[in-house]
Amino acid sequence: MRDRILLNHNRVSRGLSHDQSCHLCANADETSIHILRDCSVIRTLWLHFLDFFLCSDFFELPLTDWLRANLSSSSRVAGIDCEWNVLFTSLFWKTWKSCNAKLFQGISLAFDTLLHVGTLWAKRFSAAAETSLATRVFNVEHARWIPPAPGIFCLNIDGVVSKSGLGSAGGHIHDAAGTFIVGFTKNIGHTTPLLVELWCFFEGLKLAWLYGFEIVKVQTDCSEVQKLISSPVTTSPYSLIRSIAHLINRAWSIDIQVIKREANSVVDLMAKRPLGSGKPWLVMDSHPASLVPILDRDIHGPLMLARFAAIMDNLLTSTSKSVAFSPYDI
Repeated sequence: MRDRILLNHNRVSRGLSHDQSCHLCANADETSIHILRDCSVIRTLWLHFLDFFLCSDFFELPLTDWLRANLSSSSRVAGIDCEWNVLFTSLFWKTWKSCNAKLFQGISLAFDTLLHVGTLWAKRFSAAAETSLATRVFNVEHARWIPPAPGIFCLNIDGVVSKSGLGSAGGHIHDAAGTFIVGFTKNIGHTTPLLVELWCFFEGLKLAWLYGFEIVKVQTDCSEVQKLISSPVTTSPYSLIRSIAHLINRAWSIDIQVIKREANSVVDLMAKRPLGSGKPWLVMDSHPASLVPILDRDIHGPLMLARFAAIMDNLLTSTSKSVAFSPYDI
């Protein structure tokens, strides 16, 4: 800790003020440790929880040691169901924010509110932290392209609508290994977000049929389209849906899957390309070089996320030896 926060004590030492007293209690110099722990206004808060943290020198430790001791304590806090270091961090942060609210906005400290909000955030964080690793946000399967089974070709589609209402569609087809086969972009004209997604589906299926694919998995990040197309009827009042139904009813197998938007980055960018290209329809037999990093990201997931998931997988599956890693691994 370099203790460089511009509290009144430091302001006086730098010639920025002539009063180094605490703006809360006015009974002592306003140092970091005073405003965070020793001030009579703040001390009441810590005394409320002191029984949960068995540290006899809680009010005697210097700032750095005080922070280290509290942040390293994993003792459970009875009645709140969280560890002390979590509760301490929450209360510490809320205390600091309340001090600033008093100084800059004139909002007085409300002890009951501070206590309630601090403990509430601690409980919520603890509940989230105890969730199974398999369902946490670093599950890379939620943020990368999901390949189909061998022998099945994958059509990824996406559409965009500009602020002026002009829409464009984009899509590409690749095999189970992620190899790019063909892609397309198309200007739709004035349209709506749902209609442009339907156009993506229609144009993508036409291209897949033209290339002779017999088993196709269509991946979209638009669940509304999936609902409309899952059981399309050739008698629908909407001509576009009727056209899609006729395509699906041909002699091939079509499966529809909704994926995360984060796993559909390539076609999102492809859909945006024709808006400024001036070409109403474009078929590509190779992906643009500028899309290579995005394609890799879709297939493998975010680099940091994928590496972290691999490390966590080693930790979870290793039973015969301990696995160590540092933040530099990710």
